[in-house]
Amino acid sequence: MKQLDRLERLLQQIRHDAGFALLYRDQPAVRAFCVVQFNRVGAALCAVSPRFQDHFAPLPKAASAAHVRIAARDLIWEVRQYRRHEAGPAAAQNLLDCLLAPFALMLEEAC
Repeated sequence: MKQLDRLERLLQQIRHDAGFALLYRDQPAVRAFCVVQFNRVGAALCAVSPRFQDHFAPLPKAASAAHVRIAARDLIWEVRQYRRHEAGPAAAQNLLDCLLAPFALMLEEAC
């Protein structure tokens, strides 16, 4: 999971950098770097789980910054869906327990 965390952070950074290139005149060097990094991170995700092979397609070198940003956003979403699927219903119940714990304490104190 640590590798998945690291790859998700890299995708977030790529999305941010592509947004920078998009806002401040499409800078070819930044755009090319984002494309290369996106393709590397995507290949690493495919090595983590074959599920990502269905959702990752390498970007061409001429891809625009907007295209990189959208592709990174979509892949971040897939990583988060993968985590939810892998965690299963037990993690959702633990999250619910954590969210409701302060209210349970308030109810106990009130009684």
